[in-house]
Amino acid sequence: MEWKEIYPIDQKPTDKELSDYMISPLYEELCKYLSDEFNAKRSVEYSKCSAIPGWNIKYKKGSKSLCVVYPEKNIPKVMVVIGNKLETEAEAIIYTSSDYVMNRYKESKSNSGLGTWLVLDLLNEEVLSDIKRLIELKVKTK
Repeated sequence: MEWKEIYPIDQKPTDKELSDYMISPLYEELCKYLSDEFNAKRSVEYSKCSAIPGWNIKYKKGSKSLCVVYPEKNIPKVMVVIGNKLETEAEAIIYTSSDYVMNRYKESKSNSGLGTWLVLDLLNEEVLSDIKRLIELKVKTK
């Protein structure tokens, strides 16, 4: 059964249910990193987006979005939006990242003036490290 079927719009999952469903130490490491390094605010929200509908976890520092985690069994997805103003600096990071991240970036399309929505499977430590580098870029840029 898919995530969106287990937790429909009227049944918000608890933090424990989120963690139990994803069963990912990399997700736990990402959460700790966002909290410890940036004191990021976390919110669980429902999205009706056709691409990845259902409950997700958004992380923000102030009004700036850092990333969105989409629950998936064992391998969650993480979306980092690369704004148009950060594209050049982000590409410098991406082109020194894992082949997986580079390929996903090349496959991603810019969203009409909103930047590139880079969605990555949280596969391993290397991908997690690449995600952290992109988030650091977003935080340091004002």
